[in-house]
Amino acid sequence: MTFVFNLLGMLAFRSKSLRLQAESRMVFVGIFFYSSGFLAYALVKNYVYAELPEITVETSGWIHSLLHINLIQTLFFLLFVFVPGLILLANSIPGEGHGLLISSREYRLHISSMLPLWGLVFFLTAPLQWIVPHFLLIGVFEISIGLLIRSILLSVYTVWAVKQLNGLTTVQATGIFILSWLTLPVLFILT
Repeated sequence: MTFVFNLLGMLAFRSKSLRLQAESRMVFVGIFFYSSGFLAYALVKNYVYAELPEITVETSGWIHSLLHINLIQTLFFLLFVFVPGLILLANSIPGEGHGLLISSREYRLHISSMLPLWGLVFFLTAPLQWIVPHFLLIGVFEISIGLLIRSILLSVYTVWAVKQLNGLTTVQATGIFILSWLTLPVLFILT
């Protein structure tokens, strides 16, 4: 029950809830909750856009389906590239960290708090994707409203979590988040 209260507190930007969730060190619960939210969002997205020929792909079996929606690749990227990258960047700020080192404690704190938070964002934006499946045309980019709102929420909550977990300023946390985008080619290679 504490897990649910911590999630709701994190959703309301309560630092204490983020700290409590991080200190719980529930890595596997975080991974499970993130995976559940990711799957909920992916299933809704696939259902809503099933008629679009460029999005649909023939799948055979549940393993192929999991690989097709990129859950395994995304988890691998988050656990072994993105979150360690965030920690390394936060630790590289002079006077704020231990240099270019990651302790197992830091890693567990970040995974235990950030993955459930991201999973919650996926859970919350899945119904939005269903209700408003329309696309926005922004310049030359076409993006669904649900994906746009999900991306904004993920960005805001990630910057806030990095700030709180590492004792940084908002500007430092935003800079770290922007620099962490340099790891995105790894995700594209994996998917």
